[in-house]
Amino acid sequence: MVQLAFADLASAAVDDRETTRSGPSYTIDTLHEIMALWPGCQLFLILGADQARVLHRWKAYQDIIGVATICFADRACSVGDGCDRADAPTAVQTAIRQVHLQMPMLPISATDIRTLIAAGADVTAMIHPQVARYIAHHHLYTTIQ
Repeated sequence: MVQLAFADLASAAVDDRETTRSGPSYTIDTLHEIMALWPGCQLFLILGADQARVLHRWKAYQDIIGVATICFADRACSVGDGCDRADAPTAVQTAIRQVHLQMPMLPISATDIRTLIAAGADVTAMIHPQVARYIAHHHLYTTIQ
């Protein structure tokens, strides 16, 4: 689905190493692999503020904030996700390099979209059209009866 969403953006490359890696996949492992392939590269990890708030729970988060610039964007809270926009992303505050992305806050999350699809709602206007077709074709996030 990510490949479909970024297919028209020639300057973007989709890396599938986390989905093809056997066993658990951790961000720090991916960052180390990328650094080994491209020594001296500058790494940016883009997160929603909801994930930035729980970054301290990620495996080796202190290593992550040591090797990557943490970029985070505000996002609306999903029902039941426990995020509070008033909370500062505390792990990110300790990052040497951090960027608060100034962009419009999206009114919906991936969790919300999956919940809507499961309830039978049409989400075509909310996501990339090719991704919407893929989800519908493969009956993702629905219960087939």
